Amino acid sequence: EPPNVLVCREKNRLHQEHLEELVEEKTCELKDVNNRLQDVVESCKRLLGCGRIENCGSLLLEEFAKHMDAHGGSIYRVSEKNLELIASLDAGHAVQQIPFPLEERSVFARLMEKKEPIFLADIEEDQDVVPSGWKQYGDNSLLVFPIFDSDDEVIAVISLHSKKEPPFFPQDRDIGEILASFASEAFQTAKVSSALQQSEERLKQAQKMEAIGTLAG
Repeated sequence: EPPNVLVCREKNRLHQEHLEELVEEKTCELKDVNNRLQDVVESCKRLLGCGRIENCGSLLLEEFAKHMDAHGGSIYRVSEKNLELIASLDAGHAVQQIPFPLEERSVFARLMEKKEPIFLADIEEDQDVVPSGWKQYGDNSLLVFPIFDSDDEVIAVISLHSKKEPPFFPQDRDIGEILASFASEAFQTAKVSSALQQSEERLKQAQKMEAIGTLAG
């Protein structure tokens, strides 16, 4: 065969191999995402029984850390005056309280303002923010997620950091956002259920008092 035909065939063969490699790579990525989403479903099932965030904060933080392969992080409850620590993965690396107003340009201040997840590939390279909480933490990747109430107000903040390789990726933020959304719904549902239970108890009490009044009459 002419040399130019052989060269063309070789190019086609290499191109075909490249396409097959891309397909295999994308297939692996899709399998990974699918497996992670299945794990998120299992985490959501475990969160269904959650009541107050003060009681389930530790469980929620552990679920987030498991999905993100993070060994450091914390969860804070939003009160009127400050952020109050509920649980921490690395004891001693999270302050008990962070008073309002939050430090300007801090990660938590940005989250409270934007009300959306934050992903930083390397906090040390981002000149627009400063670390919140533990002052010695200032490098590596970072993820922060808000937990909302029914009025879309932030009631808790979850932050995760990792010293492992590789660091967090945008996909971690997407997976975490799904889990944070379900956690918000779980806490809102628990709050409504608690309010309904209290209403039922008050109604029963009122009915008892009415019955006693009737008997007394």
